[in-house]
Amino acid sequence: MSAPVAFSDTIAAVATAAGVGGIGIIRISGPEAKTISESLFSATLKTPRLLVFGTFYDANRNPIDEGCAVYFKGPASYTGEDVIEYHTHGSPVILNALLTAIFQKGARPADPGEFTRHAFLNGKLDLTQAEAVAEMVHANSDKSRQAAFQHLEGRLYKKLTSYRLTIKTILEQIEGSVDFPDEVPGIDRQETEKIWNTLYQDIQKIIQLKDFGKQVTQGIKCLIVGQPNAGKSSLLNALSGEDRAIVSPVSGTTRDYIEIPVQIGGFRFEFTDTAGIRKTAHKVEAIGISKIKNLLQKSQVVLWTLDQSQPYADEDEAIWKRIKKKKLLIVLNKSDLKSKKLKLPEEIVKTATILHISAKKEQGIDTLKSNLLEQVTADFPDQNLDLVCNARQLSCFMDIHQTLIRLRQTMKAGFPDDILAIDLKLILQKIGELSGDDVTEELLDGIFSRFCVGK
Repeated sequence: MSAPVAFSDTIAAVATAAGVGGIGIIRISGPEAKTISESLFSATLKTPRLLVFGTFYDANRNPIDEGCAVYFKGPASYTGEDVIEYHTHGSPVILNALLTAIFQKGARPADPGEFTRHAFLNGKLDLTQAEAVAEMVHANSDKSRQAAFQHLEGRLYKKLTSYRLTIKTILEQIEGSVDFPDEVPGIDRQETEKIWNTLYQDIQKIIQLKDFGKQVTQGIKCLIVGQPNAGKSSLLNALSGEDRAIVSPVSGTTRDYIEIPVQIGGFRFEFTDTAGIRKTAHKVEAIGISKIKNLLQKSQVVLWTLDQSQPYADEDEAIWKRIKKKKLLIVLNKSDLKSKKLKLPEEIVKTATILHISAKKEQGIDTLKSNLLEQVTADFPDQNLDLVCNARQLSCFMDIHQTLIRLRQTMKAGFPDDILAIDLKLILQKIGELSGDDVTEELLDGIFSRFCVGK
């Protein structure tokens, strides 16, 4: 962790989301935080971590609102500095008036992510934990929240610390044996190779979970396709539990696509209801159909919806040819109807998972959701959320992975220990980049610019 940094500025920002709410919170951090608060709040904040009720004033001592304030004395605070939080009514007018008064008393507006940046620079968080703060704020599913929280707990940082200790121990022995060959023996190459293999396999697991990580953090795009009136919109409504798509016996009702997020098994699925695929003279409907090709490329799984009461048609065969190479579930809809005219070709029956549902009566929807979850997670038997990494972290791990490959080759080729030390130092540098111990201001600017103001 970093040594504390002395910041001369006092920063302030609204820490709650924009808009009207029951409570609004303003955070002030820095050397003048307590002095500023004493000039704008009626009560004295003597005891750290004690919530105190009082009146908030503007710079001219005109009352703005009543509420609570709390004092966190540095370094026992989020940023490691003196921090004051004002808890007011959640009106944007109140928050803006109070924030204006704070700026008039000498604070400046906080940049995006600046509170967390101060926390990192003051050694309160490592860089993976700091990034996890933003991941928690933007979590869009239970799985993404769990992954972010495990990083926030420091589980990834503990792995990095373990890697660093292993590498440093070997590097120190190499450097010792080079400098003092009579006193320090060279490394045991057989034992060291075992260590490389273990580390290599561990890093490889992280890289192999790249696509799983995308599913956790970005969600799973699921495209609903089929002929007009197959029940695609009814299926979307049944999956979401809401009447979001218009359902009509008139074919071609859906002219454009509709997207709805739904959580299944902790994952965020983004279901897209598309226009029915058919030849049409209607320009608007044709535009909707033309968009499906692009949507199909971006989707992870396709729900092909067919009407069981209608025979298999040439239009269905055309759809099959478009989607047969995708991860696919075939949904035979309208199972509540007595008429069962649909007979699928043998090729489809042998290669695809087929489910019978009634979207209108919401029958078979739970089974469909279970099959969807199984489809998208089947490729990832190891679903360790500790190892889910963002793009920056993955890039560092891939560099480490490549260096380990070269290191193993160098060792097998019989190169001397001091040559191995070059790659060991490169790995340590990348571990430092991951944890934030060896990072540039430019990289920090890029990371924290993606944060919201107030965090």
